Amino acid sequence: DTTLVVYMGGRTAAALAARLIGEGLSPSTPVVCAKALGRPAEAIVAGRLDRLAGMAENLNSDDPVLIGIGAVFAGVGEREEAVPAAELPALAASA
Repeated sequence: DTTLVVYMGGRTAAALAARLIGEGLSPSTPVVCAKALGRPAEAIVAGRLDRLAGMAENLNSDDPVLIGIGAVFAGVGEREEAVPAAELPALAASA
């Protein structure tokens, strides 16, 4: 029932996912990664905890990556290619 948000977690995404799964969090837990929030290069990827490392890599970013983990992101769906935030209505509506 907890939501975890990690700032600047892009480089440690694989270790983060492995640790959380190892501690008992379900591999299917919803995850969202975002870069460049509020800027023209803004992009978001969404999926599952067991795919977090690849999702962070798909952002291909030198910008800080924000990672959100938890059931609250279930409405976003799975969009493992980087997309503008406006294309994810569940996130845009809650912002």
